[in-house]
Amino acid sequence: PAPPPVLPRWTASHAGKDPAVRLRVLAAEPREDARPRGIAIHKLFEQVEWIEDFRATDAELFAALRDLDDPPAESDAREWIADFRAMLQKPHVREALTRPAGIPREHLTVWRERRFAIVLPEPGRSEPAILRGSFDRVVLVGPRAAPESATILDFKTGEIPNAEAERLKREAYGEQMEVYRVALANVHPKLKEQIGVRLLFVNT
Repeated sequence: PAPPPVLPRWTASHAGKDPAVRLRVLAAEPREDARPRGIAIHKLFEQVEWIEDFRATDAELFAALRDLDDPPAESDAREWIADFRAMLQKPHVREALTRPAGIPREHLTVWRERRFAIVLPEPGRSEPAILRGSFDRVVLVGPRAAPESATILDFKTGEIPNAEAERLKREAYGEQMEVYRVALANVHPKLKEQIGVRLLFVNT
């Protein structure tokens, strides 16, 4: 028998790359030399389930960064851990990582850097393809086996110099966030209309 066809692959980060929008947002994109920092900051946020319970020491955070495929130099790690701790003090970051009030702990499930792979055509195309990606953070509300709602949180570590830059960022990432919503609905079909998405600019 003929081997099964090899499906093309795509990622959520390539969704919605309208050239006009992309050109306008390039100035607000992280510099190439900022990518290792962004990867490290994501790894550090992965260590936080709920901000009020977070007690990790610097030594534990160093250990987490050493698990990266390309661990940072010690001087960079110290700087980025300090940056991360400063981010955790920002009100909008603390609010996003705070356990929702009035919901029993057993009805809250947090995914952190949860990878996924589903069969889904690219936007604007009809042929099947494999969508691969990773949710930065998802909070599922309800019984663990049958959650009733969810919020997808996506960390953005680039600099946002002004309100216009933030607006362009949100526009540029809009379709990417919609792809995440579809991916999660594929994992939990009963959620569908009960999935919220949120960009969290941690440097602002």
